[in-house]
Amino acid sequence: MTAVQMGGLVRRLGVGGVLCVLSEGFFGGLCILWKPTLQVVLLSSSSGHIDARVTFPNSFVSQITGFYGQPNPTRRIHSWELLRRLSQVDIGPWMCCGDFNETLSVDQKSGPRLHSVGQIEDFQRIIDTCNLL
Repeated sequence: MTAVQMGGLVRRLGVGGVLCVLSEGFFGGLCILWKPTLQVVLLSSSSGHIDARVTFPNSFVSQITGFYGQPNPTRRIHSWELLRRLSQVDIGPWMCCGDFNETLSVDQKSGPRLHSVGQIEDFQRIIDTCNLL
């Protein structure tokens, strides 16, 4: 989706705000949209993530991360290092969602390109390290 298309979508939805990082070729491209009742502050962003502090109307504060893992398995270790750093931001409960480009077990993948046991174990370790569910 281009920036112009995203702007049109934002206007049609009537959201309170939007944070976007555009894709770099076939990699990345993320947006976080929110209702006008929320206060959102950008903490950091890259082609593979958007990290924000969200304050809800009842003053509850949370960290929200939109994430896109490296599609290239040889570079995915950089994505896991980014997740580790993001997990250390301590502003309240953390929700991290998106496409990690990895599976937690061999039976979650079908098709011609199977993930190696090492790749799956690396992903399992970072999920545990970051206390993600």
